[in-house]
Amino acid sequence: MLRTSSLYPLSREFKRHLPSVRGRLRRGLALWVKGTLLAHNGCQDSEAALEVHGCFETVRRELREWTCDDADRIVSWGPGAEVDAGACFPELLGWVLDLWTSGSEPLVLALDPTHQRDEWVALVGVAYREYALPVAWHVVGADAPESWIGHFRRLLGQLAPAVPAGTPVHVLCDRGLDSRALWVRIRELGWHPVLRYAPHITFRPSGGDRVPVRTLGGGPGTLIVLHAQDCEDPWVLLTDTPPAHTDAALYACRHGLEQGFRGLKRGGWQWGRTRRTDPVRVARHLLVLAAATLLAVAYGTRREETRVRGLPPARLRRPPADAPPRSLPPRRFSVLRQGAACLRRRRARNRLWARV
Repeated sequence: MLRTSSLYPLSREFKRHLPSVRGRLRRGLALWVKGTLLAHNGCQDSEAALEVHGCFETVRRELREWTCDDADRIVSWGPGAEVDAGACFPELLGWVLDLWTSGSEPLVLALDPTHQRDEWVALVGVAYREYALPVAWHVVGADAPESWIGHFRRLLGQLAPAVPAGTPVHVLCDRGLDSRALWVRIRELGWHPVLRYAPHITFRPSGGDRVPVRTLGGGPGTLIVLHAQDCEDPWVLLTDTPPAHTDAALYACRHGLEQGFRGLKRGGWQWGRTRRTDPVRVARHLLVLAAATLLAVAYGTRREETRVRGLPPARLRRPPADAPPRSLPPRRFSVLRQGAACLRRRRARNRLWARV
């Protein structure tokens, strides 16, 4: 038998922040996340092997049933055992906003298409401390004749209810996502698109002739060309904010975000080693990895903040507003790894902080 008490601290967090996951599903999610954090690996067998309070096959069966088809799970668990990852997307974003931001601070979302073997995943992440926290996703086969743009438009619409009114939102899109339909959707939501284009494109200013964007260096309009010193190519960004109010550092976090998305794979939970191929099951497994990522980054954040202030981690309830990221010393390890190590120590005592 599994020790339910060992899952209570995580179940308590999920009850508060992921209310759409109820009953046995919440317990199963806690079991998955606990194994992911302890093994630093999101693979099913690696997690089951670490469960010392239950039979390996018993734990493995419960982990497998959590990600299997709803019809199969209902036979074993009864009615009400459907896993809807999409219902958790606004809840994940609300969790992030509750932890780190206020209504006056800008929220930065990043769109990123990634892949794991034969699956393509459209990911939406929240930028935080040069890291990407996955909050929404859609999984399709690599050979599916579908466009990513439609999925990104839908995912952004699912996240919109979780954003408090008046919160400025910037949506960063890398090259390949320069779509008019996506631009229109972001504007419809009242957010600010930041689309990157290739540096060799041409642009015709209002009332002028078409010229290469490399020759543009400012002026009114929505096309921003940023060419930093010692950089070979400029950034060509299309946005609806005027040049005087466009923060160059905003898009500079894009490189760090790509590293953060890799935290799902070799940089963190080893997602690439799983053998799941069904898009629905992959999407459910990503809910586990997203919850584990958010918890680990939350604990890593507290460790960084308290190290700067010389305080015990338990005394810091919320990262203070007077500590911008630039005040932190360079990291030897990612905030994800720091937080995961801290969580493993806390889990050994079966205790989590009351608030991170």
